[in-house]
Amino acid sequence: MDTIKIENKAVKMVAHRGLSGIEKENTCSAFVAACNRATYFAVETDVHRTVDGQFVIFHDDNTARVGLDHLVIEESTFETLRKLQLVDIDGKRGRDYFGYKAVDANGDRSQEATVIIRLKKNKSVSYVDMDGSASYCSAVKLAECGAFIGKQIGGEYYFEPQKTLSRGEFVAMCLCVTGADVLRGVVSTGFTDDGSIPDWQRAYVASAVRDGVVKGKSGVQGAVFDADSDISRAEAGVMLDRLLSLTNVNCESSDALPTWAAQSAANLDACGIMQSADVDSAALTRAEAADMLAAAMNVLGRR
Repeated sequence: MDTIKIENKAVKMVAHRGLSGIEKENTCSAFVAACNRATYFAVETDVHRTVDGQFVIFHDDNTARVGLDHLVIEESTFETLRKLQLVDIDGKRGRDYFGYKAVDANGDRSQEATVIIRLKKNKSVSYVDMDGSASYCSAVKLAECGAFIGKQIGGEYYFEPQKTLSRGEFVAMCLCVTGADVLRGVVSTGFTDDGSIPDWQRAYVASAVRDGVVKGKSGVQGAVFDADSDISRAEAGVMLDRLLSLTNVNCESSDALPTWAAQSAANLDACGIMQSADVDSAALTRAEAADMLAAAMNVLGRR
């Protein structure tokens, strides 16, 4: 399939189910491919409703033609359909490459370029400053999942285990470890100190606000996030508890625990992520964060 140059300016072309002759119909790839071509005015798509009341983009009333499984849209849940593996337009499971042509306002096209996608897993790192540390395996686990990799100097890696973490850094690490959906193209988080939040952290902070993980602190002009401040063990525990949606267990009050963190401390202790006695106002170190998040990955793996 190729685009067609039409001289009549009154005629506008609509991409049927996206650019479905090149990419799989009704997918983001098909819509992006159509939008990248100046000859198309709009895209056409189809919408169905799932059994649990969610809306999905699909043409047929079942998935037999485009997926590996035969599911009836209106009899399937949204989560079930999200896990469906689509076959490519050639009937295969997918490709690691695609072609791309640039089209200018006059309809002139460039030669097709081939874009090749390669996914590489991070190689295991070895931290020279954690020899004999009980947190060594946890630190390596964070590196392997891409959540946090220490500093590389002269070909060697340093984790700096006693260095503290900021609130923004910990939120980003939490979302990476748990596989939470991270918003894209975030301009503002809504906090009054938004300008002081590093650009790379804004998407993570906004996603955490959306998921109810962070609510900010009271400021003179409204809620602030305070991204660069050290995060305390108690704050980190509450954030992780919310993100994992842990079941509330019996909680006993203690003078050693902040009241607002007591329930989260009990929940984390019950599933082996963090001992209640460690949930306090002390600044969280990288080593402590690594142990917390590695334990959280174990909990997620058992679900």
